[in-house]
Amino acid sequence: MKKKVWIIGTGLVVGSALMVSSAFANMGDARGYEAYKTALKTTAAVDNATQHIVLSVRDNGSELLNVDATVKESQSGSAVSSKTSIRTGAETAAIDFYKQQEGMIIKNSRSDIYNVVKGENEQDDQEREWNGDPAFDQSVEKIIDALVGNVKNNFTLSEASGGRTTVEMKLAGSQIPTAANVIGSIIVKEALSGKHSQAEHGSKQPEAAELLGLDLKQLDPHLPQLSDQVNIDQITLHANIDEHHYVTDQTLELTVSGKDASGHAHKLVVSADIGISGIDTTVPDKVDLAGKKVKVIEEADLKE
Repeated sequence: MKKKVWIIGTGLVVGSALMVSSAFANMGDARGYEAYKTALKTTAAVDNATQHIVLSVRDNGSELLNVDATVKESQSGSAVSSKTSIRTGAETAAIDFYKQQEGMIIKNSRSDIYNVVKGENEQDDQEREWNGDPAFDQSVEKIIDALVGNVKNNFTLSEASGGRTTVEMKLAGSQIPTAANVIGSIIVKEALSGKHSQAEHGSKQPEAAELLGLDLKQLDPHLPQLSDQVNIDQITLHANIDEHHYVTDQTLELTVSGKDASGHAHKLVVSADIGISGIDTTVPDKVDLAGKKVKVIEEADLKE
């Protein structure tokens, strides 16, 4: 199974880079670390599976963003389908996505139009090249090793009946590697600054909003723009592994504190729950475009 799809949940989380760094830092013999590392690799190698991903962003206890997605992928079939619900405050959008022979198809619940996006083949070829390149994987691993200290002993392993195991990891305060905290704080500050919105960079915001059925720019004013005393307070992981060494579900949580330009304190909690099922029995959904309203969009039209 493609690595990019397995890490799709963590990719939505600002703190996912820190969690992945923790998982791959300093290859050692800590039992919890080794069990988790093996399970990640085993799960990433499956041909097809279904993932259920729930992403939540909360500020001082109030939820700002909730994303609930079910993703089906088949590597050998080069197919993906997903159903996603996005909630930002009082606004909610539902989006169906398909990758099939016709291209990348997107339909939102506020429209009866199926948008067929063309032109991603070159990107897919590059992704396939990276996913199958051991040298690329090793280079990334070396970079991560250089940035993150030895946290393998923070992984704990609990064994259950039938060969099932649970791995937990918690980093707080001084346990978080200094480099990871500094880099993570910079990433969070930049991500929340508003400087990288689509409108700022000339992307065609109206077209993107029409495609998704949701104007994500409306979320910007609600996100706290942390500018002072930004700190990664805590990173936690809870993962369940079955007897076949597959990660059946895991929860990642990142807690960040800081102050905005007005001096107001914020506690930002980003969490991702990722469950996996249907290993080697998943068949992505397909949509028959015959008789439906179809709009063809070139991928370049969604960019600058």
